[in-house]
Amino acid sequence: FGILRGIRPDVVVNSEFNLNSLCGSLFGKLHKRKTLLWSEATCHSERNYSRMRKLYRRFLVRLNDGVVASGLDAKAHLLSLGAPEDSCFVAVDAIEDVKNRPDYPALEKRAMSVRSETSGAILLYSGQLIERKGVSNLLNAYQIVSGKHDVSLFIMGSGPLEKQLKQKVENDRIRNVHFLGFMNETDKWVYYLASDIFVFPTKLDVWGLVVNEAMLCGLPVICSKHAGCCSDLIEDGQTGFGVNPHETEEFADALLKVIAN
Repeated sequence: FGILRGIRPDVVVNSEFNLNSLCGSLFGKLHKRKTLLWSEATCHSERNYSRMRKLYRRFLVRLNDGVVASGLDAKAHLLSLGAPEDSCFVAVDAIEDVKNRPDYPALEKRAMSVRSETSGAILLYSGQLIERKGVSNLLNAYQIVSGKHDVSLFIMGSGPLEKQLKQKVENDRIRNVHFLGFMNETDKWVYYLASDIFVFPTKLDVWGLVVNEAMLCGLPVICSKHAGCCSDLIEDGQTGFGVNPHETEEFADALLKVIAN
């Protein structure tokens, strides 16, 4: 409260449902300032929350003058918590266009070099190698696809499941899987630009900025329906396909459709 009194804001924007947001919301009420609550949370991401936590969220939503959702799924969640439709706004998560980088021509040149060393379509995954990201489900779908087409899978990222996933690739004899490890903010763009299809098999993400990154590089995206960005960014047959990552055949069929086109 002391910090807010010193700033004397006209509008207080509260982020998510933490105690800082509660303080900001109460400050607005006490000092007759407008308040907005911003949230990325979705019904899926908070599906296992207790009744008490959901009641607190309802209280906080109603305490604010308006709410801002990071996407359509986040908006649906805020509406389910009692936010009025006419004071619920959507401002999707976004990133800077890679084409604005001064080193973009050099990145394209490096991508062409990677491309020249690989035959067939290149599928790319970017993210942590943890259970929540669903990489094992991706490998199951990719194995079907790799048995029918000349394809490669680049896995960009690191994490505690790396050894286990590499062992799965070896045991199941899955062809042309390349673990690239962690990539910095410059080198990662080389592989986006070199690839043909991006895959995002997450079991839970409130958005998924890697999908924004892939689309900036012109890639169609096979995106988990459990990613908050799916409803906003994926138009089936146009920008890619939304899939249930737990359904291996559905996942593989979506990949095959994109490869065929």
